[in-house]
Amino acid sequence: MVSHDEDFLEKIVNTVFELNDGKVTRYNMKLSEYFNEKEWEYQRGLSEYQRNMDRKNEINETLNNLARINDKHENNLNER
Repeated sequence: MVSHDEDFLEKIVNTVFELNDGKVTRYNMKLSEYFNEKEWEYQRGLSEYQRNMDRKNEINETLNNLARINDKHENNLNER
């Protein structure tokens, strides 16, 4: 069923079929529960993305520090 009346849909829907990337996922829940589930999934993905970006930045900072140390070491060797 396709409708834009959320109150009507909330009263009658007990299963939601989601089509995403060619895959169909069945959610056995009311429409509002489905929306809450999707919001939770989104927030979880966002948190995971942020953790990954933080880790990437830490690794890049470590690599940059190591490169600076290496450059100083090479400069000291060249000065001898």
